[in-house]
Amino acid sequence: MNMLSKRKPIVMLLVLLSSISLKAQQTDSLLVRAIESGRLLPMLIDSAIKNNPEVNRVDNSIGFARENLALTKKNIYSAVSLFSSYNHGNNANVISGTVSNVSLVQSNFYNVGVYFQLPLTHVVSRKNAIKASEYQVKMAEAEKEGAAKYITQEVIRVYQELRLALNLVKVATDSKQTALVNYQMCQKQYLNNDIPLTELSRIQDIYSKASIEYETDLNRFQTAYLQLESYTGVHLSTIIASIR
Repeated sequence: MNMLSKRKPIVMLLVLLSSISLKAQQTDSLLVRAIESGRLLPMLIDSAIKNNPEVNRVDNSIGFARENLALTKKNIYSAVSLFSSYNHGNNANVISGTVSNVSLVQSNFYNVGVYFQLPLTHVVSRKNAIKASEYQVKMAEAEKEGAAKYITQEVIRVYQELRLALNLVKVATDSKQTALVNYQMCQKQYLNNDIPLTELSRIQDIYSKASIEYETDLNRFQTAYLQLESYTGVHLSTIIASIR
């Protein structure tokens, strides 16, 4: 009865680990297929650039700079004004080219014209102002390109960490399961007085180290997974599920 009570927790632990391992394998298989398709990384980069707050901020800076350039180009029109006038009175008509032959004719007439008044300093500086605005647009566009490049590099780095961690988790899972089976067998042998306590302790230590390595690699995988979700701004499972 005492031996059965000792063996029961071990059996329950083995069943639990088997269940967790099965679920992990199902999740990993989708991720492995997404990685092997070659489509996952480009989708992660596109999503990260689209949802990155810094890239969006620079986008707004580009829009502001372009609007400022358009206003600078249109600023010259503020010096242009349209005028019109209506006149009523006598006009002198020269009939034969001499002053003695001038006749007065009563008439009505309109005057319409364009009035342009712009300081010389404004004319000279307008070209420089437009150039400055064009440089502002180029600087904002270069800033966006730099931000997008940085995000791309970060996504690639974390993606590579995810791939490595995934492979390490697979190796650690196998090592842990093998160590667990060996530990189970040694427990049975110890209960039957087939091996000494020192041997059981040695196998138990191997199993403990395998468990620690598994947890460490799993933590690295989960960290990389969450970092990619943070960069992309979406659930990684959504992207993975969309890859067939």
